[in-house]
Amino acid sequence: MSTPTADHAEPTKGRISRRNLLYGGLFVGGAAVGAAGAVTAGAAVKPVGPASSDTEPFYGRHQGGIVTDTQQHTVIAAFDLNTDKRDHVMEVLRRWSELAAQLARGDSATIPIYDPPDAVSAYANTTGKATTSDSLDTWQTGPNRLTVTIGFGRTLFLRNGIDRFGLRSRLPEQLVELPHFPGDQLAAEQSDGDLLLHACGDDLQVVFHAIRSI
Repeated sequence: MSTPTADHAEPTKGRISRRNLLYGGLFVGGAAVGAAGAVTAGAAVKPVGPASSDTEPFYGRHQGGIVTDTQQHTVIAAFDLNTDKRDHVMEVLRRWSELAAQLARGDSATIPIYDPPDAVSAYANTTGKATTSDSLDTWQTGPNRLTVTIGFGRTLFLRNGIDRFGLRSRLPEQLVELPHFPGDQLAAEQSDGDLLLHACGDDLQVVFHAIRSI
């Protein structure tokens, strides 16, 4: 996927944009490096919003953020996996889910860094190994209807013809490679992604903190 920008230009009527397709897209799921972008909802947001103490449950019939009423802010991050071990992917997703559930409640959380002994450079960070402590950037801010949705990219199922994790048979037929869109200026090194995080909420700091923590 491409990293979205925070502009608010309306797409030409009758034409579909990459951003509109992303907003209407399907999240099919629940040791990575990635890039993130932030988008703030414009006129669609009501002037008077919910209280900062309002929570959206992380667990339920759908992932939080799928059928949730629109929040004011979103930050999206895409990650490429640097492992070929299915167990590593399962453990990362388990830890992401546990942490996301805590963040959605507005709890302070310990960051569960996953650094398996049988992986090389499993932890990717520009500053090396970061602290596992909560940064407290959102201390006593409240959950602000935070939702964290975990999505799967097509390359999680099949990349360059290789079924890395034995998931090829589970590839949804709707998860196709997107065609070129008018105006695209995509950088290959910042496009696509095996895993996708989509955090939304009514406070931008809370939303960014969630992505940063994960």
